[in-house]
Amino acid sequence: MKETFRRASDTVARYGGEEFIIVMSGIDDKAAEKAIKIFQKELERLRIFHKTSEVCDHVTISAGIVSQVPSKASSIEEFINKADKALYTAKAEGRNRYVTYKE
Repeated sequence: MKETFRRASDTVARYGGEEFIIVMSGIDDKAAEKAIKIFQKELERLRIFHKTSEVCDHVTISAGIVSQVPSKASSIEEFINKADKALYTAKAEGRNRYVTYKE
């Protein structure tokens, strides 16, 4: 992950057991989608075995993307809830995909 998301303004951190959060400042949703696609391809190339997956025999990624300009009217909790909603939509749609949150 750190090889794909390596700009000085990118932050990668574990967010729960098997979830990670990636903050990419200064980009829009299209650029975030492009970065996730690149990461999906790199992860696919590694073919990390995953014997308990119901989706695939190797590790895959599902992602929820939110593009938002911070303001006093928004909170980090709202932002995380939007990302979570998009993530669970991606999982419900079959996993190994991303969904961009749209209001």
